[in-house]
Amino acid sequence: MMLFVKYKPLHNVGYFVPFSVYSLVTDFTHYTRKVDMMGDNDEVETQPLTVDEEEVMDSLIKFREECIAHTGKWKKLLDECTERVNSKAKTKESCHYEMVDYIQALDHCAMPKAFAALK
Repeated sequence: MMLFVKYKPLHNVGYFVPFSVYSLVTDFTHYTRKVDMMGDNDEVETQPLTVDEEEVMDSLIKFREECIAHTGKWKKLLDECTERVNSKAKTKESCHYEMVDYIQALDHCAMPKAFAALK
């Protein structure tokens, strides 16, 4: 089964930086699957997946939300960079490194909780 995901930007960030994309997707109505009805791959029909949201809740998202309070320093640096970049009409600066540092800090806090919750 092939899955296609409509990516959405991160909350409170003016741009999208791809990382752990599947753990960030919370709106599962955008998943689709390709269905080969006859097995000949000539015509492939795309159908939306019907997934119960309670069934597929990603606990990593919950743990990252809990860890936001512990990443204040990194979030502040990211917000300052985002403001600086958005205030300029033309700039080659991006906030890639600040975003990576912020996500690493979130994951550093959230991953032990996520692995402890695995069955």
